[in-house]
Order: sequence, then C-alpha cells, then structure tokens
Amino acid sequence: PSLQMEVLKQGYLGMHRGVFKTLKDRWVVATPTRLAWYKNKSTGETNDLAASSGVLELSAVLSCAPGGDAKSFTVTTADLSMVFVARSSEDRDSWISTLRPGTHATAANASAAHVEGTLTLVGSVDVSKRWCVLSGGVFSHSAKADATAEAEVSLNGLCSVLQGGKGASLAFTLVTQHARLNLVAPSQSEYDRWLSGLQDAIEMAAPVSTPFQELTDSIATLDAEELQRLFAENELLRFSGSADCVPLLALPYGDISRPQSSYGSFTREAKEVWLSLTCSDGSAQNMYGSPAQPLKLLSSVVKLCLEVPLIRSEVYCQLVKCTAPNAPAEGLALRWRTLVLLCTYAPPARRVAALVEAHLARSIADKTREDSAEMAQACVDGLMHARTRDTSPTAKEVEAAIAAHLNALPGASGGSALFTTQGTAADSSDANDTSC
Repeated sequence: PSLQMEVLKQGYLGMHRGVFKTLKDRWVVATPTRLAWYKNKSTGETNDLAASSGVLELSAVLSCAPGGDAKSFTVTTADLSMVFVARSSEDRDSWISTLRPGTHATAANASAAHVEGTLTLVGSVDVSKRWCVLSGGVFSHSAKADATAEAEVSLNGLCSVLQGGKGASLAFTLVTQHARLNLVAPSQSEYDRWLSGLQDAIEMAAPVSTPFQELTDSIATLDAEELQRLFAENELLRFSGSADCVPLLALPYGDISRPQSSYGSFTREAKEVWLSLTCSDGSAQNMYGSPAQPLKLLSSVVKLCLEVPLIRSEVYCQLVKCTAPNAPAEGLALRWRTLVLLCTYAPPARRVAALVEAHLARSIADKTREDSAEMAQACVDGLMHARTRDTSPTAKEVEAAIAAHLNALPGASGGSALFTTQGTAADSSDANDTSC
C-alpha cells in the first residue's frame, strides 16, 4: 500500500494568526514532520503542500498548550504564536497530544542505527522493489536511492514488526497507525539487519500517550481534596455518549492476534465495546451486546478482557466514564455489574489501578447515589477477592457469576451463557499488564 505522507490527524479547526482579524475555519493536516492548513477539506485531503495556505515544520514547535477556553490551544515557535479552536475539548486534547514536542520519534531519542537498502514491497495489486531508509526513527521508501522519498512514517512504541507475511520466507510486515507494509528482504543477512533496526527504533521511540492516560498517570500523586476536585471538574472523567473520545488510551496498532477469534484491531474492539456500553437504542445489534442484551454484554466484555489483557485497561477506563455521576440511568446497573465482574476476575493493571480505586472511593462516598455506592463497594470486595485467591478462576466459575449478576438485573431473564474459553478463564496473561 502507498502511504504517501502518513497523516497523524486532520480535521477542521478555527484559526487565528496575525492576518486573520477573525477566526477562520481551515482544514488542518498533521504529518510526522509538518502541520499544513487548507481552505477546505477537498483540497486538504489531497495532502498536496502546493495547494496549502500555509505550512509549519513540527521541528520548529516549542510548545503546544491549552488556550484560554475549553476548545482552544496555542502552538508556539520562536517566531510566532498560533491559536487554534477545535470542535470540542476532547478534539482539542487530541490535537495537543499529536502536536506536543517530543511526542514523535526523533533522531535524538530513536535508535541511532541507520539502515538502508532495497526491499520488495508486496501490495494488494502489485509487487515492486523500493529503496528503503530507516533513519532517526523514520522509515521511508522511494523508487530509487537518489529519488525523493514518496512515503515516510514515524515509528513509535505502538508500531510492530511481524515476522513472516506475503511473498517469501524472508518476508516481514511493518504495522503502523495507518498501513501495513508487507516487505521482503533479498537475503537472510538483510532480513536480520532490517528486523533488528526496526525493532530497536520502535523500542527506543518517544512514548505515545493520550490526554486520558496523562490524567490517569497523575492521579496517584493527588491528595483527597485534589482528587475530589479533579473528578468534579475534569471533562475527561465525565460520561459522554460520543465515540470520538475512544480509544481513551494509546493502543497497539494492528489486529489482535488470537487463534480462532474474530477480533479485529485493538482500536476497533475498543470502539465496539464503547458503543455497546453506551447504547441507548434497544433495537441496535452491537458486537458486544447492549443494555437490551445484558447476557451478551456481560459475557462478551468479560471474555475480551480475559483473553486480551492488552485491552483490559482501556475497558476499565471506559467503565469509569460510563459509571460517572452524570451517566444516564438507562443501562447504569448493567455497566456497574460489568465493572464488578472485571474487578473480581480480571483486576486492573497498575497503570489504571489508581484511577479505578479513586473512582470507587468517590462513588462509595456519594450518598445521593445509593445504588452506585453499593455497586462500588461490591467492586472493592471483588478486588480484595482477586488479590487473595491462589488460582485463576475457571470458566464455569465466571459463567456462574455472570448468571448471578444477570438474574439480579431488574426485568432480566436468564439464558445460556455465551462465555466460553479453553482451560481457565484467566489463562491468558501478559507480562506487561501486571494486575495490581
């Protein structure tokens, strides 16, 4: 596939800069190396710099910070300061995360290794030999060695290199945010050299984060009063019916690799879980169920978190938002029971444990929401149970717990459990997702 220039983010932003006396809407496109703006979307989606109204090299950005209101942010260089206005506070946070200096890999913090040579690019339609270069954490390719790069992608910790793939025994796949590059090396030594260089660049690239992850990381340092203020005032911790905020955490690019499963990419599964948790349409057929399909929702979400630990933290963060004080009453009991089950059988990783525990403590202390307080206490009890057990829960044990929670829901009816797994229910683990 052709990457052209990888697009990190694009969309309409209000823009005010010197010559603009009033706010002007511009289609803004961010790539790994520059920020360009266009008069309209149709022009901007061509990603043709010659058609742009202006370009800013990201290497010149000194800071990118929130502005004077919930939707604006300011990009500052040594020579100018530019104010942008997003469509929402969540969109603003996403732009800040994309443009903040140091977000993407650079020659200073990526692998010092420089790899270049000829690789075969296997596309869905054609196969072509390409001159490829890995330098400063950026992979690029062109028609020949002395030609201008036709495509480039900045590598980060969410990318991956998969051995094997289309073409031959010397094939490998570079998985990035927007494309999968199927490549074939000409020899074993070149194969080893490229895999080593790409893996080093990915491991040493600047870490990828999101506004929600940064907020989560800060919670452990706050005292009780600061936590209370944070939960009361921060929009990220409030319920939102929009799926635009998902995923809340930085998830690996590419598909979930699990034999005999129908899982797609991490991002797709995260969005599907969110749509199921927040669904208000009783007739909707969501992948993970809905409040109108409680058995399917409880079983499917718990099964996903047990089988794919790397997405478990994302689901916990979604449930924190979905059980916030402003969450709608419809489906709230089911979302709380989903959280109880996870706390009992698939406890949160350390990266989100402080967030979950603070949310539960806040909910228990809220005397105006007795049902939520009761469920939050059940979550705390579940966490204590998970920490003291000596063995992993069996599939039958989790099935029985799901049935018990289903029967406790008002108006819910029983049925055959959808939860199935091989061996124990928690036999899938990940060394990088240690439970608290």
